[in-house]
Amino acid sequence: MGRRLSRGNPVAVYQGLAVLALGLFASRVQVPVTDASVTPSPTPSPRMEVESPHALQVLHKHLQESEWFKTKVDGVRLWRTAHRIVISIENDELYEGQSASISAGWLPLIDGLAETLLPELGPSLQVRVEGFKEDRDESQGVSVFTQLGDYRLATERASWLVDHLERNFPGFRRLKVRLGAGVAASAERVELHIEMR
Repeated sequence: MGRRLSRGNPVAVYQGLAVLALGLFASRVQVPVTDASVTPSPTPSPRMEVESPHALQVLHKHLQESEWFKTKVDGVRLWRTAHRIVISIENDELYEGQSASISAGWLPLIDGLAETLLPELGPSLQVRVEGFKEDRDESQGVSVFTQLGDYRLATERASWLVDHLERNFPGFRRLKVRLGAGVAASAERVELHIEMR
């Protein structure tokens, strides 16, 4: 004989649905990134420098010599690990409020970096664009729906940057680009990860 389900606590049902929705949303993001801090990766050791693939060595040297990194720009960082170069742009004014689009004042830097990067990105390299949303105060208790909204906005920010680059730099369309999203503990940011395929 079949058992009849009794009516449970409606709050528990809604919490279960929220967790299920969060899981479904997370599965749609190709490369989810959860970042509790904004600390960059440690400076590579000399041994890592030797092991680093040649294409990344050449690109990193070229970027270091470019005008975008010769002069320090507040919030713009470049670092390299054995198999990755990361360009991080972090600033409270990078986005206007809860917008997914980068503020107009930052577009010359974004476009300048793209012009520097594009000729250097050969078939052995791929790009991952990660958008970040600033984390809210944990002491206030963040709901599952708020977390979903933060990750959605972070993903939209990564997607907006990819769309901007493909629209303004047709050569960018030939690259293999992946998206990532995360919630950062401090200022909002966007990152470009150039990796070996």
